[in-house]
Amino acid sequence: MIKAKTGDLTQEMSLHNPTTQEEAKTTIFLLEKDLLLGVGLWSDCLKIFGDMCRDGKLRADENILVGVLSSCANKGDLNLGRCTHGSLLRTFNVLNIVVETSLIDLYVKCGSLNKGKSLFEEMVVKNKLTYSVMVSGLANHGRAEEAITVFSDMLEEGIKPDDITYVGVLRACSSAGLVIF
Repeated sequence: MIKAKTGDLTQEMSLHNPTTQEEAKTTIFLLEKDLLLGVGLWSDCLKIFGDMCRDGKLRADENILVGVLSSCANKGDLNLGRCTHGSLLRTFNVLNIVVETSLIDLYVKCGSLNKGKSLFEEMVVKNKLTYSVMVSGLANHGRAEEAITVFSDMLEEGIKPDDITYVGVLRACSSAGLVIF
């Protein structure tokens, strides 16, 4: 049993022992949803995912693996993230934009910027989130000029930035000495 707390609401979720693929997917979805709300159950998500795979209760699909990648990125577990990436490549011929963006997020958050940038450059279709992840990742690691270049490319592609993108651009400009606070 895991207790997930969001704001003033405490909710108990029975997450052990799912019996079907659908229950397993629901379990991972609930964990991912709570993670996105900032609960921070990264380790629990990875443990439950591992247990369900080991017990044969789960066939990992792209949606589930995005949750695993997110957990790896936020926990800084590059090794498990790489294993998950390998599993994706062995299982799926083509990765969707959400998975590709999650992989970029994993690599840049774990400090493998060149790998993240390589994946970004290989993508055929990019969206606002993809650009925001790359801009922020480069800015967070002091690669301001590259972050600004990616932002310029985003604008040239006609993709409208959001607040997250602008925060990354401001961080890049600040670290490059282009903004004085």
